[in-house]
Amino acid sequence: MKTIYVGERFLKDYEEIKNASPEKQRFFYYSGKLRGVYQVEESLEKDDKIYYSASEAKVRFGKNIFIQRKTISGFTIDKATNELKIWFGQKIENLTSSASNFIFEYYKMDWFNRYFTFMLNKTIMRKIISGKITNTKDVIRQWLKLNPQLRDLNLSVDKIYKSYTENYDVYYRLLNCMYFTNPNMFFEKDVYKNSLLHEDILDQAKILNRKINLKWSEKRLKAVHQKWTREIMAMELEFIEDVHYYSEEDIKSFPELENLSLICTKKDLFQEGTVMDHCVYSNYHSNVETKMYFVLHYKGNTESTVGIKCNSEGKWYIQQIYSFHNTSPNIMDRETVEIWLTSEKVQAWFNEVSKYNAKSLDEPAQENIYEYF
Repeated sequence: MKTIYVGERFLKDYEEIKNASPEKQRFFYYSGKLRGVYQVEESLEKDDKIYYSASEAKVRFGKNIFIQRKTISGFTIDKATNELKIWFGQKIENLTSSASNFIFEYYKMDWFNRYFTFMLNKTIMRKIISGKITNTKDVIRQWLKLNPQLRDLNLSVDKIYKSYTENYDVYYRLLNCMYFTNPNMFFEKDVYKNSLLHEDILDQAKILNRKINLKWSEKRLKAVHQKWTREIMAMELEFIEDVHYYSEEDIKSFPELENLSLICTKKDLFQEGTVMDHCVYSNYHSNVETKMYFVLHYKGNTESTVGIKCNSEGKWYIQQIYSFHNTSPNIMDRETVEIWLTSEKVQAWFNEVSKYNAKSLDEPAQENIYEYF
């Protein structure tokens, strides 16, 4: 039997202390000197089979210290049939590097590009073992054929293989190429920009089951993104379970200001973010629900969303006020709301309605304001 230890330091510490008194063992264990994990990999060759296992070992303490081992992966090779069986329903990519190296060497797979190990399922390994597959591109070709989402896309094996040499995340692109009208372009260098906009619109395409054209200009991409955002928000609104933030008495006693309204429900807050095209719902819903934050809508010279928060001195103030698409509102509108907010009656209403001290709400840095609204 051949044994490989990974993390021998923990094993060495254990061997040094295992014969000490229980009191000393307890001290070393609970003071953190014996805590840790080490891995044991063992290979055993018999006349008919080869066994390879990887175990995770931890030092434990009961009345005395002891080692608790758990097998986490392994495989068996039948020498008569040359069959490979990986334990626990895992794949080669789940094995340790030592274990996968053992398999590659045993089956003489020196031709295989190990970057594509994630493609080595049972069917492909059988074909490799039987000699029907002898190069990496045939592995890619067979893997595409076995994948129902990819088999009809006419993907170029050469482009997929080349994208590895250009340091692309091939697995990521294979998972997402079906959401593009021209999927082979997805594997070309510098075609896909891994920006927040591109990531977001890709997520949208998955939700809506749409396709992205990699030839779209930045302007067209932004327009489609905005259109899809509204579609998804409409879908989400349909599925949202409405929550009423305030009691009827709270709403009835809300201090009036002409053209100023309190956002009272979860659906109203969602619609506010949708109509005004900002993220007040996603960023502030939980704080509005706990009454640490209040959102209002003002129809003055411009329409604006107003965020109200309590400062460290216990005074309620306008934390943010933005019009459509995060644009600045009319200065007179802000002044009107500020004057209203400073009155004792208004301050008293916020203090009465809020359940918690809103000063515990983290305020975003000024340069990150746009990320919140």
